[in-house]
Amino acid sequence: MLRWLLLVLGAGGVAVLALGLWTYWREARAPRFDPATTTLHFSEIGDGPRKMVLIHGLAGSARYWTGRVESLRPDHALLIPDLLGFGQSLKPRARYDLDDHLAALAPLIVRRGFDTGRALIVGHSLGAVIALGMASRHPTWFEGAVLIGMPVFRDRAEAVARLGQHSMFFRGMLERDGLTRASHYVRALWRWPWLAPLFGLPADVYLDAMDHTWNSLTGTLDATILGTDYRALMAGAATVPILFIHGQDDGVAPIASARALAGQRTNARFVAVPGADHQLLLKQTDAVWSLVRAFEQDAS
Repeated sequence: MLRWLLLVLGAGGVAVLALGLWTYWREARAPRFDPATTTLHFSEIGDGPRKMVLIHGLAGSARYWTGRVESLRPDHALLIPDLLGFGQSLKPRARYDLDDHLAALAPLIVRRGFDTGRALIVGHSLGAVIALGMASRHPTWFEGAVLIGMPVFRDRAEAVARLGQHSMFFRGMLERDGLTRASHYVRALWRWPWLAPLFGLPADVYLDAMDHTWNSLTGTLDATILGTDYRALMAGAATVPILFIHGQDDGVAPIASARALAGQRTNARFVAVPGADHQLLLKQTDAVWSLVRAFEQDAS
């Protein structure tokens, strides 16, 4: 009996090692990022007169939004991309800084006709950073920007403390722990929808949270979320009205830092949603869209 147990454990170990090596090899062989040839996967929903671009957060995908926009369908045309390195979009080797993300996203916005100055750009978490970046680089494209759960950290130590208390994986990633990196390459082992409730996430959001590479995840966190000059972006988007929406109980993105950033501008409004955390869109969807619609009316 012991012999068979050892054989099974040995075979399982070899299978896990093979999975990790295959995933590492596949990611290492990815081509380098070329904005001229890279296209993003996206969804378009609705054909109403109002236009909106929806940008997901770190380790997310377009599906973070697509199942939660029913109230917008009747009068909106929605452009919902998978960001570079996430979801079904290409995952090349890149810096994954703000410039890379904007270089991949901007052509899609132009190609689909969301650059006419009549669209609202909405982002959650990482998506809020990219939405602000897009409004800063192309302020004439948008009539307003909505930044949900804007992740503004004082320094890396605060990011480790905030993200680490919610996820051992993110703590290990920020601390550059080798075991955490190894676990990334075998993440397929826990890609099961029945695990989603353990993380407080819907199954679609949980499963898509694994559609990335080590490069796209760590590069985006380090170079975009922690490496962006938010004050400079706010100055670049000076003509664009901005609505900050933040969960009052957000334990991930510091509410005080986001509020202070909003205070930089007279045409920026900050709303704290009582009883909401970082995933307020998932848990208080109607409240979020109600705020967005009111802002949209004011901005148009």
